[in-house]
Amino acid sequence: MWIDLIGWQRSALCDGHASEALDALGDLDGLSKVECASSRETSWWLGSDVAVYVEPHLTYLPDGSSRIHVMTSDSAADQRVKRALDAAGKSGIDLTVRLQAGLVTVPEEFPFS
Repeated sequence: MWIDLIGWQRSALCDGHASEALDALGDLDGLSKVECASSRETSWWLGSDVAVYVEPHLTYLPDGSSRIHVMTSDSAADQRVKRALDAAGKSGIDLTVRLQAGLVTVPEEFPFS
């Protein structure tokens, strides 16, 4: 999956329930789960302009919370996603949103700084 996303923008890093982040993004892009790239511990979701990677916290596990990486294909999608996640984070759901900048790099380099 990473190779297909090289050059995409890192839009946000969230902590919370993946379902809440996916609900906030689902209206924008028609995300669907990529079963062949997902496992019991991690999952990938892909739409036309948005990709979401969900992984468990490595150092703590607060009540079902996950780390949720959101990437977009271009600046327009990046802005739509940032507005949707920012609104979701402020709506009272338990979702911490940290907006990101920069590009997804080659898989050998960690794509999130």
